[in-house]
Amino acid sequence: MSTNKISTSSRPSTARADDLRLRRARLDSLLDVRWRLARLAIERRSHNLDDAVDVFLEQLQVESTIDREFPGVADQKFPDWLDADLSLEHDASVLHPECGICQAIARRAGISIPPWQAA
Repeated sequence: MSTNKISTSSRPSTARADDLRLRRARLDSLLDVRWRLARLAIERRSHNLDDAVDVFLEQLQVESTIDREFPGVADQKFPDWLDADLSLEHDASVLHPECGICQAIARRAGISIPPWQAA
């Protein structure tokens, strides 16, 4: 029996550390894409734009990918996602300072949007 294949080092191999970094980068990228799509979907839904459902479906696909590739992460993040999504939801007749569409409307009209006040 040869002992050449037994690692005596307590440090993780470089390949393992690289794999963990790549997985973390993948998760970070998916979470960023999810955030951007969720924001876009909410803005478009708040302004009654036709493609809001399409963007929301893309968001759901990214969430499904997160759940498939990183089990438990979507469940852990869901309450935060919900809070963030609800904080951006608004009626189209009210300019929301964090909404990109509202910001564009305000810039075009030459007005400033006051900070969002919770009701």
